[in-house]
Amino acid sequence: MLGGVIAGSIAAPAARERPVVVYVSERGHILTNNHVVEGCSEYLVRQPGRGVVKARYVASDATNDLAVLTTDAPQATVPPLSVRARLGENVSVSGYPQSDVLASTGNFTIGNVTATAGSGDDTRKIQISVPVHQGNSGGPALDQYGNVIGVIQSKQIAFASGDVPQNVNFAIKSMIALNFLEANGVEPPITVRTTDPMDGAAIAEKARDITVQIACH
Repeated sequence: MLGGVIAGSIAAPAARERPVVVYVSERGHILTNNHVVEGCSEYLVRQPGRGVVKARYVASDATNDLAVLTTDAPQATVPPLSVRARLGENVSVSGYPQSDVLASTGNFTIGNVTATAGSGDDTRKIQISVPVHQGNSGGPALDQYGNVIGVIQSKQIAFASGDVPQNVNFAIKSMIALNFLEANGVEPPITVRTTDPMDGAAIAEKARDITVQIACH
């Protein structure tokens, strides 16, 4: 990857660390939210046990809150993007929420797809019951086969009544991400796995391999 492996820690007072879906192409592209990298000029990615590498900005979409970066290292393992999320299906989320307090090696949680549209019937998103916290933005939402069905965007909202709903969180649909990537010359795999559902431990292991932290300076 650009600059090779960087020795030492990426921690810095001005850095904002978030997870990203890594390996969205065999050429080393990584996908995240636009709000994660907006205003940054330097990007460092870290995967526990694999050191730190630099990434470069490729493109962003503020409307759909997506951004793509690139590294110079080809990747052998790339998760397929599934363009269909089914109501009620299991969904798993991998990320680094509150990594200064919780486990720095990441967290993995399981829930369900609770709606196939976001707030206000926003058809670009899905609603999930998986708990989402600061540090989950840009991370993958995975189905029971290990396919990426969405990109985590935001946590629960407060209703006009003042009530704060429990386990109401949102992810940008993979179809939106696919269109964005293809428009910017990135061709992620879309041949999805649909047989032999994986158990939680197997999905967690796969999620660990495709999710990294990003430090945005």
